[in-house]
Amino acid sequence: MSRLPATVARETGLSTIRLDLERGPYGWLAYSMPDRYSRLPTLAEEDEIRRDLVAATEPVEVSELERAIARLVAAYPQRGAADIRGYVIGLAEHLAGFPADVVARACWEIVHAKAFLPAVAEVVALAESYAGPRRHALRALDAVDVERERRRKVEAEQARQEDSRQRWRAAETQVLDAIAAAKPGHDAAEIFDRLGINHRIRLKLAAIGSDDDLVALVDALEVG
Repeated sequence: MSRLPATVARETGLSTIRLDLERGPYGWLAYSMPDRYSRLPTLAEEDEIRRDLVAATEPVEVSELERAIARLVAAYPQRGAADIRGYVIGLAEHLAGFPADVVARACWEIVHAKAFLPAVAEVVALAESYAGPRRHALRALDAVDVERERRRKVEAEQARQEDSRQRWRAAETQVLDAIAAAKPGHDAAEIFDRLGINHRIRLKLAAIGSDDDLVALVDALEVG
């Protein structure tokens, strides 16, 4: 979200927190939830983003809200006092939950774009268009922790499977070496390949577990 002009921020006394959610590597937080392809912030980055978002979603102070509404209404002097009172009450009620800079920007943009004072719902909709992405980003950050844990489990499982594959390959190499030592003059790989799958598995498990068991099994192999 861009800043209000400095003069407006100064005259209204409203803070104008700038969140560059639409820029940088984590812009997706403002409009989508994390998935397997999202670039996740580090824990330190997440804490920093969350602090900014929490500050940027704090509701406007009553005095600031009153000042912003007064400036908005003053820009449209054509309505009667009775109408204005109800309008101001409606605005105050529905804008009270928005951040100060969002209220300021919504009122400022309306004055510069509308010839007539818009309905309360239109002002609220404009404010929501600025505040909504911040609220969404906070929800997305909560989901980031879930996605980070999911990825950790996936990576741990992948590492476990890779370790198992490496041990299995090493066991086969050990079996072939044992066959070559026990059956000199024969092709160890050919002997191994002629064995049934259950026999090959048994030899590999022996290689992983006990050298003595492997030697005994290899010695018992018959070669043609």
